[in-house]
Amino acid sequence: KLLKTFHSEFVLITPGKGKFPKSFEMGSDETTESPRHKVSFDYSFLVAKYEVPQNLWEAVMGSNPSRWKGPRNSVEELDFADAQAFCKKATEMMRVAKLIEKDQIVRLPSEAEWEYFARAGTSTAYSFGDDVELLGDYGWFTGNAAGNDPPVGVKKPNAWGLYDIHGYLWEWCTDTGSESYK
Repeated sequence: KLLKTFHSEFVLITPGKGKFPKSFEMGSDETTESPRHKVSFDYSFLVAKYEVPQNLWEAVMGSNPSRWKGPRNSVEELDFADAQAFCKKATEMMRVAKLIEKDQIVRLPSEAEWEYFARAGTSTAYSFGDDVELLGDYGWFTGNAAGNDPPVGVKKPNAWGLYDIHGYLWEWCTDTGSESYK
């Protein structure tokens, strides 16, 4: 049942459709996110509407590594290998349940895909603009999370309808930026 819910909550990201450009400027002037460079997409992809909640993780993986327990809280306290293992196992389970085709996979996004859907057609610091005072409306951070990991989907979504894009949990990507971005 959780896999059906997970599957139904994917959002189709179609670069170049509506207000969302086909290309965007990736990176920023900060030294950790530079150099800026143009990225274009010639394909669409699906993204989970929410970060993976603990009840789904436990149903797929059989355990819950999270420090702050809650069935609809984001899973945390995992490493890259754990995230990759979840994707592989979720793919297998969704194929058996006939929720996805044999040629489809559940995977982590690339860094470019993540930044594209996180920005949601904007070129500002956040998907909602540059005003850091609005961050509390869109994400959890040390100042508003009361020392725990609150449930997914409580804050406002970005323009794609994706939740928890901004906040204090890191999102794993299949790659990382490099100095040359080649």
